[in-house]
Amino acid sequence: LTAELQVARKEYDRLKTIEDIVAKRDLTEAESRLNRAQANLKVFTGITRAGGSSARSITLKAPVGGIVGPFTSAIGSTVNVGETLFTITNLGKVYIEAQVFDKDLAVLGSAKSFGRSDGGTPGVLVEGVNDAGKTGVARLLSQAQTINTSNQSQRLLFEMDNAVGGFKIGEFVTIRVQSATTTRGLSVPNSALSEMNGRPVVFIKDAPEVVSLAYVTTGVDNGQTTQILSGVEADERVVVSGTYQAKMIYLNQ
Repeated sequence: LTAELQVARKEYDRLKTIEDIVAKRDLTEAESRLNRAQANLKVFTGITRAGGSSARSITLKAPVGGIVGPFTSAIGSTVNVGETLFTITNLGKVYIEAQVFDKDLAVLGSAKSFGRSDGGTPGVLVEGVNDAGKTGVARLLSQAQTINTSNQSQRLLFEMDNAVGGFKIGEFVTIRVQSATTTRGLSVPNSALSEMNGRPVVFIKDAPEVVSLAYVTTGVDNGQTTQILSGVEADERVVVSGTYQAKMIYLNQ
């Protein structure tokens, strides 16, 4: 700060000597910089004196505990107001932003809880996208106030305890909500579903080494099984494993 003040004063004195030919705006800016440098040094000096020490250092107290991230400032560099020096990460509690469509909002309002609720709002299951075995339970904090104009979805904010730090900041997750209502119908394991011409299909085993193709209309997916609305009848033998081999058999028939 002392060096900054010296530079500001030197520049102001130089412009002052040629005040008759220098632009008034340049002189005003130099004067403003000098005043700002003087004020910064005065504040810093007052802080060090209040601390009972002549050492030119300040103790920064973080509002939260956690792990200090990489420093972005070098020793001896000037720090400006609002500049980030470092970040502190605390993964004990994480917040999740989710895009939800209207049809799913109705399910969320009457969903079964996965073990935790707050204010009557059921807990929802959170799964890691890259690691499906990593799960947690989150609760809804805030309803959406605006609509995403690109896909007409709503953004909801969830809160989840993450004591062991399994979920990381920026990680993609899947939120699953279990409906409180029970419906009867057909469902197949997700491993049975394939895609042909951009449409979901399943393969029906008609005889040994003989399979047929059935285009299906899918419904709710709970991560393990998917509801089949049409395309498959009860008691039909659906191929649930080795679907790639079944696809090759069908194409070569």
